[in-house]
Amino acid sequence: ARPRTPPAIKTDVETMAGGVRGLAQALTAKQYDFKKLDPRQLSALQDPQFVTAGLRVRAYDQQVCHTPN
Repeated sequence: ARPRTPPAIKTDVETMAGGVRGLAQALTAKQYDFKKLDPRQLSALQDPQFVTAGLRVRAYDQQVCHTPN
């Protein structure tokens, strides 16, 4: 996470970044063809930790930054 990431969501942002980074690396290796990805590579984005982190970041965004739904 970047130094400006609020401490309240820093771990969540790092979790999300790791998941997205892993998918980006897998896509690069497969010439950006989703059909060539192993289903396990896509399932990382459905991992409960990734999903929960995303929900917490979204809640922070709505509650603290007052971003509409």
